[in-house]
Amino acid sequence: MKKRFATVLLASLVMLAGCGGYDNTSMDITKIDVDSYIETLGEYKGLTIETEPKMTITDNTVDDYIDYVLSASGQTSTTEVDRAAKEGDVVNIDYEGIKDGVAFEGGTDTGYDLTLGSGKFIPGFEDGLIGYKKGDEVSLNLTFPEDYTEELAGAEVVFNVKINSVKEVSAPELTETFIQSLGIKGVSDEESFRNYIRENLETNAEDSYNNALRDSLITQISENTVFTEAELPVNLLNYYVGQIQNKDKTMASQYGVSLEEFVSTYYDMELEAYEEQCRTQAETMLKDAIVCEKIARIEGIKVSKKEATESLESDAEKYGYESVDEYKQSFDEQDYRNYLLEIKVMDYLLESATIVEKTDE
Repeated sequence: MKKRFATVLLASLVMLAGCGGYDNTSMDITKIDVDSYIETLGEYKGLTIETEPKMTITDNTVDDYIDYVLSASGQTSTTEVDRAAKEGDVVNIDYEGIKDGVAFEGGTDTGYDLTLGSGKFIPGFEDGLIGYKKGDEVSLNLTFPEDYTEELAGAEVVFNVKINSVKEVSAPELTETFIQSLGIKGVSDEESFRNYIRENLETNAEDSYNNALRDSLITQISENTVFTEAELPVNLLNYYVGQIQNKDKTMASQYGVSLEEFVSTYYDMELEAYEEQCRTQAETMLKDAIVCEKIARIEGIKVSKKEATESLESDAEKYGYESVDEYKQSFDEQDYRNYLLEIKVMDYLLESATIVEKTDE
């Protein structure tokens, strides 16, 4: 299912450009002619929504997240050990990939540091090195996935691997010095840090739960809506596509590669297929936005300037910005109001909805 609502508002604004539709000349949601796109609006009140239960935050949850923070801090250290490798260890390896008796291009390297369990190699490679020690030589009979590159898709290969060293990864200790280095306002010791983590996890659990409900609701309404044959505004579709691609373009830039190279590596897709997928998602998002605006007009739901200002002030503080003006530089203000409108519409409809939480079965 598409995720129209993000747990973090900033991400939702960048990725989804908020709720709402636009005409060819304006980004103001109130100016789109929604009736030219909707033939029959789906039922939107009294719906039944099935969802996963809200995540329960326990002491173990907090401990696990703190372990994650420590391991992702960039302050980890490695120590060479004289034992068999296990998941999480870093093994330094030489390897050669053989296909049909010949080494294939891109399948050979020396002195490569590989974290076991990272998922960087094809299935079976990393697992196949667990249990071996420094100096061991291993032959791994593996098969490339069917959706891999054309030359190797489904190919049966042998990787001959020599383990040069096994290193254990150690995360830094949770000390007051480490906690204070994070620069979290009002957090300076372990007790305040744990409280801070718990509060944020509980907030995220609540947001994730509510956003899942909103996703299910708008999806159900749109699927039951009959749209006209009118062509959706091309410039608006392009705008949504651009918003969807922003994250990938940013990540590609951080890695110093083109979008095409990033898509090929990260999604294992050709650029043309990726762009087609983005456009399909943009069309769905735009239709959802049109449905949202139609309901808002029927029910007289609006976002006042006061509501937008209060939300801006609250979110600016929540996300650690020095001022509202600094926060507003991270997104388009009209998108923000559109996003607030969608939240308001969905929450209004949730009041009449029946929510069924899935059981473990």
